[in-house]
Amino acid sequence: ERGCEAEYYLDTSIAMGLLELSTPENEASARDVRDIIKSSGGLLKIHPATLEEIKTILASVAQNGAYPGTSIANACARRNLEAPDILKIQLNLQKHVESKGMVPFPSATVDIRKEILNKYKGKEVIRKLAENRNNLNGESSFSYANADMFREAHDVFMDDYICERRRKTGKKNIFF
Repeated sequence: ERGCEAEYYLDTSIAMGLLELSTPENEASARDVRDIIKSSGGLLKIHPATLEEIKTILASVAQNGAYPGTSIANACARRNLEAPDILKIQLNLQKHVESKGMVPFPSATVDIRKEILNKYKGKEVIRKLAENRNNLNGESSFSYANADMFREAHDVFMDDYICERRRKTGKKNIFF
């Protein structure tokens, strides 16, 4: 392994595309991203926090069905995925991720979801990101009581993680 290889931590949407849990267009784009990173000698990494976000999405789809019009709803319809299929993917997520060329890193802590939510709980940036996303989706009555905002906390955490990893390693070629 060469010491100057860039590290690319994939976001949830790219990972879902590589896992073939998205639209054909998103899946093709995700493969293009993967191929470009690999051909340039980069490392495809996925943080345990991102795996946790994917598990959350899969659990919700298995329990409630996919929301109509979403990328995962497209994949479920196209691939004939039912709740048991989704649960099987969720249970074997690490194996699926690795089979698509993504390397989980670093090792997961026991409850990374709780750690991240506790770290970012009540932070203004999380609230603003949630409001922004919900306004973009046309949802005017967003309820904080019903949302743990892990999606938003994940994104802010990953930005902080990348900055910290760059600082600790002295490498500037680490990206999210």
